[in-house]
Amino acid sequence: MSDLKFLIIDGNKADAQLCSLHLSKEKFDSVICSDCESAVKLFNKDNFDFIIMEKTFSENDGSYTLSNFRRYTDVPIIVLSSMADTIDKIESLNDGADDYIVKPYEREELIARINAVLRRTHVLKNFEKFADVNFDGLFISIKECRISIDGKALCLTPKELDLAYFLAFRENEVFSRETLYGRIWGETGKNNLRTVDVHITSIRKKLGAKAGKRFKTIHGKGYKFDTGNILF
Repeated sequence: MSDLKFLIIDGNKADAQLCSLHLSKEKFDSVICSDCESAVKLFNKDNFDFIIMEKTFSENDGSYTLSNFRRYTDVPIIVLSSMADTIDKIESLNDGADDYIVKPYEREELIARINAVLRRTHVLKNFEKFADVNFDGLFISIKECRISIDGKALCLTPKELDLAYFLAFRENEVFSRETLYGRIWGETGKNNLRTVDVHITSIRKKLGAKAGKRFKTIHGKGYKFDTGNILF
């Protein structure tokens, strides 16, 4: 990870320098930019692997630049903000942020969240190398973000699609909820494992009886995509 290059966008010089210091202790390289217009120009000239940006610029410039970056790059973006408001967090995530950190923060939190985002985006990038899933009428293309049953397109959320593909691609292999949560959401924590159950339930419902039952619960162990004979 020491080869990663970060672009820090923050109008507060002290905050930007502190963030850069935190990154340097992890052997990350970083470049500081104090305004969004310069940041966009700099980003277009250099190869950055990660963006950390303060959203609270005047006239919502930060929000504009966040959306602007997302239009033409998929590099991970973490938003820093002094605002702990839930609505602001949701807006940032909807605008394309991969995570949101409230100032002030500890170095350990910043690095942990960076690592979580890197794990998550690494998993999704690896998906692009994989072949499509095509089994018993179920078709999933992670490259095209498309899933269908007997040729009929279905509408799954991004995380539902990732989870369905992860299991279906590794047919008949059992994965614990902890493993699934870590691989799909890029995080750890037993308090969040219910999220996996909720998404599996939703996947089954949307896929219907024929394909939905193939996402099988293995009690005490986790879930798998079952390619065996299924009774309907």
